[in-house]
Amino acid sequence: MSEEIKRRHPFEVHCSSCGAPIVWFRTRAGKKMPVDASSVEPNDAEHQLDLSRHISHFSSCPKADKHRKSRGKP
Repeated sequence: MSEEIKRRHPFEVHCSSCGAPIVWFRTRAGKKMPVDASSVEPNDAEHQLDLSRHISHFSSCPKADKHRKSRGKP
């Protein structure tokens, strides 16, 4: 029998680089930002990003550099 995985949030997915559970939120600027699922409550809505308690997955992912956009050198 397969074991059911318990999700913290209904929109929880896994990081394509490290496999950690994440939830996508929208910033005030309308951009998507991955947040560690461990910092999200089940009833948090995608537009309720709160950086005082939600942890950006860019800060905890060991492979975050893979997803950073390069900035042109001056």
